[in-house]
Amino acid sequence: MRSTLLLSLTALCMAASSAHAQDCPSAHTPEQVDTRLQTAQAALKDLNSEAFSLAMEEVAIMVPCLNSKPAQDLVAQLHRMRGIELYTSGKESAARQALRAARVLSPAYTFPKGFFPEGHALPDFWSEVPADAPANVRAPVPRDAEVAFDGKTTRDRPSDRATVFQYLGTDGTVRTTRYLMPKDPLPTYPSIPRQRNRLIIASIATGIVAGTSYALGWQGHQDFMEDDPKRTKAELSRMQTQVNTSFIISGVTTTLTVAGVTAAVLIGPR
Repeated sequence: MRSTLLLSLTALCMAASSAHAQDCPSAHTPEQVDTRLQTAQAALKDLNSEAFSLAMEEVAIMVPCLNSKPAQDLVAQLHRMRGIELYTSGKESAARQALRAARVLSPAYTFPKGFFPEGHALPDFWSEVPADAPANVRAPVPRDAEVAFDGKTTRDRPSDRATVFQYLGTDGTVRTTRYLMPKDPLPTYPSIPRQRNRLIIASIATGIVAGTSYALGWQGHQDFMEDDPKRTKAELSRMQTQVNTSFIISGVTTTLTVAGVTAAVLIGPR
């Protein structure tokens, strides 16, 4: 019976991890996740590894189906328990990323005295995880929506630690929730292509400069070729310099225009 339950939970966890909020069989509140995390923490303190694993399996199912943004204290607790789970599975690198997320969110937190058995390696592992200088990258600008990381509405995605990503409607409705490690791709969502738009605008500007410079150069060339005996050598030299300069500017800005258009195509909707 126990093995059947675990297999069912594993299957549900795999389905939930790839589902959008609207695909979840039922929504879960942050309070429900908090209850499961407390169960996991109690099992950990009692050295009941089976109950701890079962509670964390339930948490993994519930997180992708959250119906609202969780408080940052809850997110920190989630990262702590997830880090411990990864550590006990021998995945120290991933555990460090999860625990770093917890320490950044709640740097003053310490595990209760006696929480771990005497001589356990986890307290030292926890204390060695840095909490300072968190690194972030900017997520694309959502179109008619919001994005949140670790319970906070922001486009700053943590890049050196785990994070809870959420994509929400302007009314606060949660559409997607994911627990992400630093190398996990960000779920796609409709975004405003600001980088591409900037490249397109810049390409138009350089294109105008290129065309104008070429036109001035061509007109100057035509004037230079006219047979006018009144022109001095100094005037002819000045005209030739202006023509050459116009063609050089046209060539450089044409190259920039082509590069900008190519980059705009390659960068896509960002």
